[in-house]
Amino acid sequence: MRRIGAPWTGAVLRIAQGVTVVGMALFAGPVGVLVAYLLCYVVHGASNPVHTGLLHRQVESGHRTTVLSLNSMASQPAGAIGLVALTALADATSTPTAMLVGAVVIALAAPLYLVGRRAPEQPAD
Repeated sequence: MRRIGAPWTGAVLRIAQGVTVVGMALFAGPVGVLVAYLLCYVVHGASNPVHTGLLHRQVESGHRTTVLSLNSMASQPAGAIGLVALTALADATSTPTAMLVGAVVIALAAPLYLVGRRAPEQPAD
C-alpha cells in the first residue's frame, strides 16, 4: 500500500479476490476448492482495512460513523440480492458458472476504489 497507494491497493485486492473465486469455480476436488477458499479469505481480510481506511480518509470525522454504518447497510442487501441471483443462476446452469459470474461482479468493483483518489495539490498563484 505504501508503494502504490490505498486506492490502487484496494482495486488490486478486489481483482485478486475475484481471481480466487475463479479458482474456487475451476479447481477440481475438495483440496483445490479449500485452498482457493482460504486464499480468498486471506485476500478479503487484507482488503477490509484498506476499504475502511479509504472511507475514513474521504469523510470528515463527524460523519465517519454514519458513513461506515451506511457502507454496512448497503452491503447487506447487495449480498442478499447476489445470494438469490447467483443461487438461481447456479440452479439454471451450474455452480461453477454462478461462481464465475460472482467473480466477475467482484472484480468489476475494482475501479470504484480509484474514484476516491484525491486530486494533486494545485500550486498557489
